[in-house]
Amino acid sequence: MALCSTGSDPRNGVIRMTAWIAAVNVAMFIVLNIVARFMPDDTPANLLFLSAGKMLSKPWSVVTYSFCHVAPLHLLLNMIVLVAIGYVADRMRITIMSASRLLIIYLTAGAVAGIVFDIAGSNGSNLIGASAAVMGVTAAFGMAMGKRKIELPFPGPVSLSALIFILLTISIASTIAINPGATIVHLSGIIAGTATMSLFMLADRRQRSRCSKADRRVDQISLKMKTSGFASLSDDERKIILNHSFISSRNNE
Repeated sequence: MALCSTGSDPRNGVIRMTAWIAAVNVAMFIVLNIVARFMPDDTPANLLFLSAGKMLSKPWSVVTYSFCHVAPLHLLLNMIVLVAIGYVADRMRITIMSASRLLIIYLTAGAVAGIVFDIAGSNGSNLIGASAAVMGVTAAFGMAMGKRKIELPFPGPVSLSALIFILLTISIASTIAINPGATIVHLSGIIAGTATMSLFMLADRRQRSRCSKADRRVDQISLKMKTSGFASLSDDERKIILNHSFISSRNNE
C-alpha cells in the first residue's frame, strides 16, 4: 500500500499550542495592567484594542484585540475553555485539529469577528477579548469530534458535538441577555471557525481520495512486478515503486 497522509499532523501538539495562546493572553493582561498604572490615558491599550470604524487606521488591531483582556474573569473563562479543548483533543487524538490548524482557526475567527465589529459596531466603541476566537475554535472542535461520545452521570453517553452545540447556544443566549451588542461578534467567530474547519475537512477528503488512487496504482505495479519482474516495469512505474519504497524506509526509521 502507498503511504499517504492528510494535511493534519498525528503528533499535533495542540495542547501545547493552546497553552502558548493562553500564555500570550495572560502576559498581555499583565503588561496592560502594569502600563495602565503609569499611563492612565490608556494609549498603549488603545493601540491594541479594535475600535469600531477605525480598523484601517489600526489594521493590526483586528488580530491584537483577541489577545487582550481587561477583566480577569473574562480572561480566565476564555482560557479555561481554550486549554480544555487542547487537552481533550490531545487525549482523544483528534488529529484533524492540529496545532497549526487551531492557531489558524483562532486567528481567522478573531479577525472575521473584528471585521464585522468594525462594520457594524457603534463608532467609539472598542472590542476587547478572545471570546469570538475561542468560540470559533470551540465550534471547529465540535465538528472535528464527529460521532465521538462522552459518558456523563446523566443522561449517559452524549455526543460531544451535540454537547458543544448546546454549550455554544447557551453562551449565545446569555450574551444576548447580558450584552446584545456582542452577539453578532460571537456569532461571526462561530461561523468563521465552522467555515475554516469545513475547508480543512474538505482538503483532507480530497487528499484521502488522491491517496486512495495512489494506493491502487502502487498495488497494480507491485502485482505486475511480482508476476513479470522488475524489468517489465516502465520508467514511470519504476519511479512510482522506488519513490514508494523510499517513503516507506524513511517512515520506518
